[in-house]
Amino acid sequence: MTKTVRESSSSRAGDRDSLDDRLTPGREYQSLYGYTFAVDSPRWELSKSVTINVGSVAERLQPRSAQGFVATLVHMARTHSAHHTSNCVDRFLHFIERCGCDEVTTAALINYRSTLDRSNEWYMGVVRLLIYKWFELGYPGIEEPIVDLLNGWSLKGNIKGDAIKRRNPTAGDLTENELAAFNEGAARAFENGCVTITGLAMALLISGSGRRPKQISHMKVMDVGIYSHKNNGELLRLIQIPRAKLLGSIFRDRFNTFEASDELWAVLQAQRKKCIRDAELILGHALQMREQQLLPLFPDIDALRACASFDEFQSLLLTDRLHCSERSVNDVLKKVVETSGCYSERTGELLCVTSRRFRYTTGTRAARQGTRSRPSTPLSAR
Repeated sequence: MTKTVRESSSSRAGDRDSLDDRLTPGREYQSLYGYTFAVDSPRWELSKSVTINVGSVAERLQPRSAQGFVATLVHMARTHSAHHTSNCVDRFLHFIERCGCDEVTTAALINYRSTLDRSNEWYMGVVRLLIYKWFELGYPGIEEPIVDLLNGWSLKGNIKGDAIKRRNPTAGDLTENELAAFNEGAARAFENGCVTITGLAMALLISGSGRRPKQISHMKVMDVGIYSHKNNGELLRLIQIPRAKLLGSIFRDRFNTFEASDELWAVLQAQRKKCIRDAELILGHALQMREQQLLPLFPDIDALRACASFDEFQSLLLTDRLHCSERSVNDVLKKVVETSGCYSERTGELLCVTSRRFRYTTGTRAARQGTRSRPSTPLSAR
């Protein structure tokens, strides 16, 4: 890392020369997800679900360091995922607050690392990534001795799978009975009118696929169209789901597919028809096939109603602005449990559900069966 950074010193000098232009008040940039933010604004909206508070950090730093920090974040917001950029801001804020410092120094970093234990040492790893990029870009606030210090540290990442190994009844994977209880509870909640077909589709997709709320919220109607593959004469019903947590990935650029059960397929087809019908009713306009295919499978109804024109609606179809938020997906999981009375066989209490637990469960079951995900090829390309 040090060698690479030193070799780029000439380009870094050029970045310093243009810093004033880059931070001109009122200058606007576009995030990786297509959201526009002003460089001098204290809060930047980077995606549907992510807004970062840049001002909370910049106001605590010396002017020179604040400039370098903001300029680095501009680069990250334009080239990295919104969640990754947000995580860097959160972890760096934790660093300067815990150490009470207004600039990055070797002493502050050593002090900060001494406050971390095995469970949160990964905080330092995120701060290090930010500092590396800051120095590589050549913005003021990071000197070479700081990078040399960080290069010499071996940091452990976030602890993964601990809850699974310990069979944690509230944080680990679900038992077969608990998973069945949730799925049956989702059906009851729908039958009793506690959740809509939209909520039922979200709940069953999470429990059946183990995907993250972000991935579910980014799905479009085209992802649950009638696409099939022949397998020993059988017709397979496949669902396409956008991938997440890929560094530098943009909105819906990579996918995974999985086979849906008959029950899930039927629910998703009902949701597919509903979102097309609702959109046409709200917009007062019949949708062409391409517009139907690009519709969010789980739309933000308020965002649809806020479209000032049909042209605006068409332009927003290629962004995440018309999609529901990640929070709405998480809220459905909790609502299913609370309204249908899903209890854990291990604790005797209401089932503690998070998308992560379903992800653990799907992974555990796949490992037992020796199966793997299908290749990440967009169905629309087939």
